[in-house]
Amino acid sequence: MHAPAAAIAAAAGRYPRQEHLDPDADFFDAGGSSVHAVELAVELERDLGVELNPDDVFAGARPFSLARSRP
Repeated sequence: MHAPAAAIAAAAGRYPRQEHLDPDADFFDAGGSSVHAVELAVELERDLGVELNPDDVFAGARPFSLARSRP
């Protein structure tokens, strides 16, 4: 499933405790941590069907990049 960057950004924004993360914002620069990256990967798979592992989040920490990297 190809989740749109906006859906990934909305999910990612909850971890650094923001209302929403801009699709081009860096998850870690916005306040996300390595623990948040694991939680985000689990949430995206569960809720959006996006299969990621925490390494995917570390490598492409922007929602736009995460959306493009997945089939």
